[in-house]
Amino acid sequence: MSIDLILKGVITVKFQNIALICCLLSAMNIFAEEGQGVAVFVEQAEEVENGAISSLSCEFMSQRTFVLSAAVDAELTSILPVGSQVKKNQLVASQDNFYVQNELQQKQIKLEQRRHDLAFHQSEYERRKNQGEHVSPSELHRLKWQVKTSMAEIALAESEIARLSRDSEKAQLRAPGDFEVERHLSKLGQFVSRGEPVAQLSPLSDNEVVCDMPLSFATHGTYEQASFSYNRQPLKLKRVSNVVNTNTQSKRIYLNEPDGSALDVGQRLSVEMVHTTQQKLFRISADALNFDLDGSSYVWAIDDNKSASRVEVNMVEGTSFNARTTVSGALTHGMRLVVRGANMLSDGETVELVNSTL
Repeated sequence: MSIDLILKGVITVKFQNIALICCLLSAMNIFAEEGQGVAVFVEQAEEVENGAISSLSCEFMSQRTFVLSAAVDAELTSILPVGSQVKKNQLVASQDNFYVQNELQQKQIKLEQRRHDLAFHQSEYERRKNQGEHVSPSELHRLKWQVKTSMAEIALAESEIARLSRDSEKAQLRAPGDFEVERHLSKLGQFVSRGEPVAQLSPLSDNEVVCDMPLSFATHGTYEQASFSYNRQPLKLKRVSNVVNTNTQSKRIYLNEPDGSALDVGQRLSVEMVHTTQQKLFRISADALNFDLDGSSYVWAIDDNKSASRVEVNMVEGTSFNARTTVSGALTHGMRLVVRGANMLSDGETVELVNSTL
């Protein structure tokens, strides 16, 4: 196709659009000149039966994160790559526990020595006790004190061995449940002290959907009165934050994880919210809305006598899509609302419907 033909087609389309606009203006002028009223286009209002539907921008988030921390002062000898998925008790990272094991062996040797000491002191105490009056009370008291001291030393050694055994086991850092390694907080080969973070884990289950709810939605009913769904699956409201975002003037609401969904943590999704209210709600064309300087909104309604009247309405935020929006006000189902020509109207003025089939 040549450039001349393309340009000719574009020019033809432009002239057709201009001709259509001219015809519309001409028709409006003719109506006005003949005293038939201002020519307007109208669309009908539709009553909303199940409540106002809003679309919320949400994110699939971890309900909590888990940080694996070093259990001993030792070198980090292994760690799984970021993105690895692990089951409960599966090894995520490990530390060199040589020095812990060495100290543990020393404590076990000392424990055996303390047990031999206890056996000796007990036998010596019993032997001297059986000698009767040939042994002074102070000597018996000293021997009894040695027995108690040996027993205390054994208890202390057993406690130290239990702690070292636990440290040796905890040097193998294992997952507390089904998680994914989200990021490393220490490097392989790094010497980490007890309590230092090693890796951050993100749970693979029991996550939740987090949405930002504008405060203005509360004027149309409480959060608890609303119902939520994702891909037609109902979601349960778990809790509502009491902290308001100063920039967006919204609160965060937390919904349960959708059943059978394959959502990834951090994934954005759109949640449908239906909030019921005591007042009637209507879906109208966005073109029917007019605004005063103070921000208040209104529409022009046309009665059976083709007379225009101004009706105040309140917009329900978050319900505008497909060139339509939800409002509340003194409207009725099927009421004809002006979508073109409203700038020429005043209360009680007679109009002529261009789309007269409505």
